[in-house]
Amino acid sequence: MAYQSDQVLDNMIKGLSRIDMLLVLYDRTIASLEAAKSAKEASDAKMQQQYGYEANKLIMGIHSGLDTDKYPMAVDVARLLHFIMTRIEQQNFSDAIKFTKQLRESYAQIRDQAVQLESKGEIPPIIQSSGVNTIA
Repeated sequence: MAYQSDQVLDNMIKGLSRIDMLLVLYDRTIASLEAAKSAKEASDAKMQQQYGYEANKLIMGIHSGLDTDKYPMAVDVARLLHFIMTRIEQQNFSDAIKFTKQLRESYAQIRDQAVQLESKGEIPPIIQSSGVNTIA
């Protein structure tokens, strides 16, 4: 049964460009952060911790895709991701949401160009092995 789930995920991913997958990860992170913020406001410490943990895990998945050795801009993104994780640790979900949304918007603005580069082979496609399942 697990194989079938992996196959479904692989087929879904094959339909996404690299940048689209990144935008999905940002969307999931924002949703987790908003849920953590709501849980905090409702004084539900257990759910706040669960959603905060989920957001951190997603951010680490995004971070794992950065090539900081090759691209100087990736270092700046890594610093912003670390800043967001610090805000989550401090339970400052409003700031974490704000900065995560800003990063997501930056990538959304270059989506069309990134898709073109990927279709030309200048950016490798996301699925080259089944290792993508370990991202998040």
